[in-house]
Amino acid sequence: MPSYCVMSLSFHGPLLRGELQFGRFCRDLQQAGLTALEPATSLFGGDLVEAELRSAVADAGLALPCYDALANLVHADSAPRQAALDSVRRDLDRCARWGIPLVMVAGSRKHAELSEAACRQQVAAGLNALVDEATARGQTLLLESFGADLQVHASSAQLADVVRQCDPRIMVTFDMGNYILGGDRPAAVVPAWLPRTRHVHVKDFARLPAGDPGGLPSHDGHRYTGCRLGTGAVDLAATVRALRDGGYAGAWSLEMSGADSLPQLAADLTVLRAAVEG
Repeated sequence: MPSYCVMSLSFHGPLLRGELQFGRFCRDLQQAGLTALEPATSLFGGDLVEAELRSAVADAGLALPCYDALANLVHADSAPRQAALDSVRRDLDRCARWGIPLVMVAGSRKHAELSEAACRQQVAAGLNALVDEATARGQTLLLESFGADLQVHASSAQLADVVRQCDPRIMVTFDMGNYILGGDRPAAVVPAWLPRTRHVHVKDFARLPAGDPGGLPSHDGHRYTGCRLGTGAVDLAATVRALRDGGYAGAWSLEMSGADSLPQLAADLTVLRAAVEG
């Protein structure tokens, strides 16, 4: 039975503002057909929040396959670099308490004083500094193509440069939408990443008209904006088929491109189900 997940990042605004209660949120996810939740660092403001969310997740029967440890590992100075590593270590401790097996470290960006190659080297070095601690806790560290910064590891080739420098225990999250921003066709790069893929992010991007300054830039020179799943540049059916036929059996985690609408989540889940189970 496929596991369908959602990244909590799409809902952090209303959750942290108190507009959406954790218990109701998790029940709504379960009733919509989701079986898992992917929490992230920025959701937690203290022990009370963690306790409340843990209770809500348990009451709704949701699994916790992966956690997003948000940290920028690229810095010119050692102090902020160490602070970023310590932040991830706190996330590793939290994941150990929760029993979360996969920890994706995301958020590294180009530093003005460092070359792109040096930035990628720092990402790999940071992950390598953490991998023994994660392994000791029974966790696997993950890295993804990160489309929010095109200069570090947005494309498949850039990500490969980082992974080449990483400990072989470090695996990847296959993010369909981010490969679009990296100038790749997601379905085409699946074979290169299948051996290391332990988690999948599902989202879509629509290309904006030429001259439109909105959205996000990409390596192909176009700008893209988040859209309903199956209506944009991601060939969802081909990408899911390549992953599934290649033996991927992990969770399919929806990322809603900044939206926080439960009805949109339900609609995207219907489209994803059709692709995975069709």
